[in-house]
Amino acid sequence: MRRSIPNGHKFERHRALLAGALLVVFFSITAGGTGYPSGQFLPAGEGERPAENGVARGSPAFALYISYLMAEIDASQEPGVICRISDEGMRMIRRFRGLVEKPVDDGNLLKLPSPARPFASTYQPGPLMFLADPAIPSTKQVEVAAVAFEPLREMVAFVNSHPGCQLMVASGYRSYERQAVLFANRAKRVLIEYPELQGDREKAERIAGRIVAVPGTSQHMTGRAIDFTTAVLKGGLVEEFAGTPEGRLLKEHAWRYGFVFPYAEGKEEITGYIYEPWHLLYVGKYHAEIIQMHGWVIEEYLGYMEKERSILFRATEGELRRYLYNEETGTVEVNLIKEKEPSWCYLRGRWNWEEKWSKQGKVVDRPRGL
Repeated sequence: MRRSIPNGHKFERHRALLAGALLVVFFSITAGGTGYPSGQFLPAGEGERPAENGVARGSPAFALYISYLMAEIDASQEPGVICRISDEGMRMIRRFRGLVEKPVDDGNLLKLPSPARPFASTYQPGPLMFLADPAIPSTKQVEVAAVAFEPLREMVAFVNSHPGCQLMVASGYRSYERQAVLFANRAKRVLIEYPELQGDREKAERIAGRIVAVPGTSQHMTGRAIDFTTAVLKGGLVEEFAGTPEGRLLKEHAWRYGFVFPYAEGKEEITGYIYEPWHLLYVGKYHAEIIQMHGWVIEEYLGYMEKERSILFRATEGELRRYLYNEETGTVEVNLIKEKEPSWCYLRGRWNWEEKWSKQGKVVDRPRGL
């Protein structure tokens, strides 16, 4: 995905493309006469390298491509996806821009059970904590994953700091055995509510499975799925929760604490579950922000990343991140991109030609920092 360049930043692209033209000359001279297509650099005995987004690596066109990417980064200061980028493109930008990548999320929080990838009955979510903190009111004794405890405490405290709000936790971690009991009870209720299904247990279970997850496929097994209610709703898990002050505050701010709504309204055919505005899942702030920004559910997010593979993203607070799809795990890793002392190559390319003519007609210029 490419972002449009605001008029006020068009000079950034022009300057970077000019720098790219100089790189073209460099590549053309140094790579000329190699005997390889497009003047590619190839070690002895190595076959032709694959193209980079359709552009041969080491070619003049590749130099322009890298310059274009640098211009996109400079000009795209608004939050959101900047562009797709590969390992080779990122390596070149790190070199010329003087950037470093720091892994900040390994994607483990996106490893979730599903009908396609159910968890075994022996699955253990890791450290769990009881909600004994008075800052997290609950309707019963609830356990949650330790990794989600502090973000949960902060989020509930934020909501309940508003006048009249009484957000409460109704459910957290569930074992495989507990989920099996809930699913069986829901299937029985379906048979009671739809007498015509008597004798068709399989169909009744399919209907029940859109309301209560089949054992081994519930997000509650991770300890990071939380069901919320309010004092006004008397502990009920109902759609009306979305219209309460507590529900509206969660809808607007939950992502800031790393929580998303996995069963969003209008996404039932994608998720396979009914709309559940009371059900939130902790996936960490890096994933929650991009999911919230695009209005995705988790399936859409993973599908997008599987297609794009690697993207640059500008966060709401301005930091630059790289999101990478991990084909083996089916999750997304996140790297934080920070600046270090730029290389001399980049400083030359970033020279800011501000034409301030003096009375003698001289050009006054200065290097521009990052």
